[in-house]
Parts: sequence; structure tokens; C-alpha cells
Amino acid sequence: DVLCEIHDAGHRIPLNKQKKIFDIIYQTDAGGNRTFGESGLGLTISRGIILSHGGRIWIENENIKGNILRFTLPVKPFQQRGGKLKDVDLFRL
Repeated sequence: DVLCEIHDAGHRIPLNKQKKIFDIIYQTDAGGNRTFGESGLGLTISRGIILSHGGRIWIENENIKGNILRFTLPVKPFQQRGGKLKDVDLFRL
């Protein structure tokens, strides 16, 4: 698998909310720093795409300022994995 990381220096997402950020329309409290309307769908959609391709997605923020979003995707070509995406129900993840 290939590992990708996205680092940010924003507010740390508490451990008890790290799994919730992938839920549909869930948003953490940004302390009033939002300047644009946000729907809370981005990470849910990202998770669905990554899971359907056989990958994983998670967040970490221990011993750092901000958060690290990590995800993996299989390196093996799609056709060699059977040529079919996994069925993912975004409402039941």
C-alpha cells in the first residue's frame, strides 16, 4: 500500500472526536474561525472513496501541533484486484 499524509497546524481534534469527523455532516468546533460555509461532507466522501478502493483513512495528532490525516491505498492495479470496487454505504460506516 501507499501511505499519504496531510499535515495541518489548526486546532487539534480531540481523541474522542477523531472517528466522528468522518461521519456525515459532522463538524468539530472551530472556535468561530470559519469564513466559508462548510457542509461537513468532505471527509465522509473521502472516506467512502478510499474504503471502496480497499484503503484506510484515519487522523493522528499526538505530540504535534495540529493534526495529521493519513490514508492508504493499494498499490496493486485495480484490474489485478478483481476490477470491482467494494460496496460502501456512507450511512453505515
